[in-house]
Amino acid sequence: MKENSFEQENIMQRVGFFRNKKNISASELSRSLGHRRNYIYRLEKCEIKLDLSTLQEILEILNVSVSEFFSFNYASYEQDKKFIETFNKLNQNAKDSLFNFLNFISNNK
Repeated sequence: MKENSFEQENIMQRVGFFRNKKNISASELSRSLGHRRNYIYRLEKCEIKLDLSTLQEILEILNVSVSEFFSFNYASYEQDKKFIETFNKLNQNAKDSLFNFLNFISNNK
């Protein structure tokens, strides 16, 4: 059952990232879903097809939002979110100064 394997592999890579971040083993996650302990392993190997409802259950168990899960830089999502929240609290003059500073350091690598 290797159809759409790239997409499922990518999704399961993200599941693995968040699973490891929460210190939950593949067999623990499998059991939390009500399946045998090798269920997540089989999903990761694309031996069985992942459906949307199972992904939703996985995200609920891992306490990960859909926006965080599908974020482009999912590994730094929390840090990026905090940066944006902090940036949004600044007045316009401070935002302009910070933006100019960030441009300066990114252009002088």
